[in-house]
Amino acid sequence: MKKNKFINPLKIRSIYLTLCFVVPGFITMCHDNSHENLNNQISELDKKISKDLTVVDVPQKLKPVQDRYVRTKNSLNNMSDTVENCFNQNDSLIATAFNNYATRVGRGFQISEFLSSHDIATFQKYIAALDSGDFIMGAARNRILQNRGSLHDLSYFFEMFDFDSINQKLENRLAWNFYRDTTNTTDSTEISVLNFENDSLNNLLMRESNLLNLAWRQNIIRRSVNNDTLNCVDSTMHFDNAQIAPSVNFTIPEFDSVRSQYLHNDSIIRSYQNTMDTMTRAEDSLHKYIQSVRQQRDSLIKKRYEITL
Repeated sequence: MKKNKFINPLKIRSIYLTLCFVVPGFITMCHDNSHENLNNQISELDKKISKDLTVVDVPQKLKPVQDRYVRTKNSLNNMSDTVENCFNQNDSLIATAFNNYATRVGRGFQISEFLSSHDIATFQKYIAALDSGDFIMGAARNRILQNRGSLHDLSYFFEMFDFDSINQKLENRLAWNFYRDTTNTTDSTEISVLNFENDSLNNLLMRESNLLNLAWRQNIIRRSVNNDTLNCVDSTMHFDNAQIAPSVNFTIPEFDSVRSQYLHNDSIIRSYQNTMDTMTRAEDSLHKYIQSVRQQRDSLIKKRYEITL
């Protein structure tokens, strides 16, 4: 007996209607699930990005780096007060040593030997009204007011004077003089300096200044071309082939008297800087990882946007 191949149109219509309702619903459900999964992934990545580097979950290979970062950061926090005290104490030690040295050198360049009593009184009148707030200049100011000042002591205040006003009252007037810049090896330029009209006084001032400059040694430290910084107080200057760092000349008695304490403090400062360098390298590695997480998050956000179109 043959089977009846006739299909009931009502049944076909029922199947069609079922597909029309079920398939879109299934697609919507899948779409919603995909959207929710993306939301969850993005939320997890956002949490990771917002966490502190000391506690953020990192891959196993970065665990030692994170441990080193935490350890050095804690060490820096513990050392910060001590290092600040070392900086301040060294500044005080050097300022005091330099002032004592300047006082000794200045005895051979007393303004009382080279300027008239009229000019000294004029300078004293103007300087008495000035207060720089700087220790070295303050000490020079006191020596001048006590009639123990040197030419170099006086030179600290030249540019603080009302030039035209004071020149009208001086026998040995001040003047802007031009000198070749001997520190510039690449370009021959002139620098303007406010000192005396009298060349003999300027020569004496230069001699005293040169003696005082012996307090500092210029150490040229050769380096390869990289971004390393010199372990010194000012580590912001970079040079391609060399870096010049001023250092204390401990062969001078006044500086030798503070040498032991200065070098002790300096060793603590250098240790702190080395720890800082270690922490910075670890921090950079962790930041690179967080940046990769951020890029992953941004990619998922873009994908979420595309499926909503």
